[in-house]
Amino acid sequence: QPLSLDQAMSAQANPNLEQTRLISENEGSNDENSNFASCFKRPTNLLHYLKFSNTNGKFTSLKTILVSGSGFFCDAYDMFVISMVKEVLKARYPGQFTDADNAMISAAVLIGAVIGQLLFGFIADKMGRRVGLISTCGLLLIGAIWSAAAAAPTVKDMFVVLACARGLLGIGIGGEYPVAACSASEASEEVEPQERGRNVLLVFSMQGIGAVVANLVVMFALAVAGTSDQGLDFVWRFAFGFGALPAAAVFWHRWNFQETRNFAQAKEKQGFNSKSNSSADRTEQATGSLPWMFILGEYWKPLLGTAGGWFLWDIAFYANTMFVSEILTVFGVGKGSLMATASWTLLIACIALPGYLAAAFNIESIGRKNLQMCCNGKIGCCHWYCSF
Repeated sequence: QPLSLDQAMSAQANPNLEQTRLISENEGSNDENSNFASCFKRPTNLLHYLKFSNTNGKFTSLKTILVSGSGFFCDAYDMFVISMVKEVLKARYPGQFTDADNAMISAAVLIGAVIGQLLFGFIADKMGRRVGLISTCGLLLIGAIWSAAAAAPTVKDMFVVLACARGLLGIGIGGEYPVAACSASEASEEVEPQERGRNVLLVFSMQGIGAVVANLVVMFALAVAGTSDQGLDFVWRFAFGFGALPAAAVFWHRWNFQETRNFAQAKEKQGFNSKSNSSADRTEQATGSLPWMFILGEYWKPLLGTAGGWFLWDIAFYANTMFVSEILTVFGVGKGSLMATASWTLLIACIALPGYLAAAFNIESIGRKNLQMCCNGKIGCCHWYCSF
């Protein structure tokens, strides 16, 4: 992994520092506890995974996974529940819920997500991870409630209001990605090296759980309310409103969330430098382009590989999750009833869960690069096969 700017400067001043870090990480990656399969060889290894131990002997890793992962759970739920809700709206408002309305509501959350990613990435750096986590959680809560309570004089106007609510929700969803991922990544540096990748991936695995719960909620609402006009109204409003519950449940924990050690040390160092430097030095430091040029010059390959890979992955991932009901219709699967469509959608969501867990508990033994190449290659082959 590339060093941060501060670590690179420290490594240059002390050449033995980088060597020590690499030795420590290699020793951690060779630990038999880093392999998920070893959990079944010795019971103590399984207990090691469940403890989520860190250097302080506390359960901060588990807390970070739950606090940060709850955001990814809400993201996945709010993002992917729309796939079934659109089918419900088509059945409730036949002839009124047009393709244009479908596209407007679907695109609103994606546009909001882009805005949220850019906005809260900046906020998390300037104001702190805690502020970012609280703000995005509040947006998720407000956006979910607004979506469930969307109303207007006409049906067409209601779709516009719903798109606005989904756009606000999208800002919270987009903000969760940089803030929660950064918090989990920084907190993982405080634990043993062989646990870092696992902790970060367990945070992301909450996406898979959120997608499963989204379909279960819709199926439950359909079973309770039925498919009458009043029943369908209840289904889509209940499905949207349910997304506010996990956000509300975790809000208090995020309010009491402590900044990661790396961020606190960085802010402390920044405050020390601002006091010790003159006004001219601070101005030059704030306006200088050296840090950005250093980052782009030293890390352009990792940035291109990670950000570019994520960009290509999102095209396939969100297209197959947000529009899974339309894809099933093209293949002639799930026709006949909303419950049948929801059942097939749930099956697809459940298939992904073993992949999340297998990756989380084997990433240290397989390696980041090898795991991505293997998984992306298989996904590419599956898409190629489906195209025929």
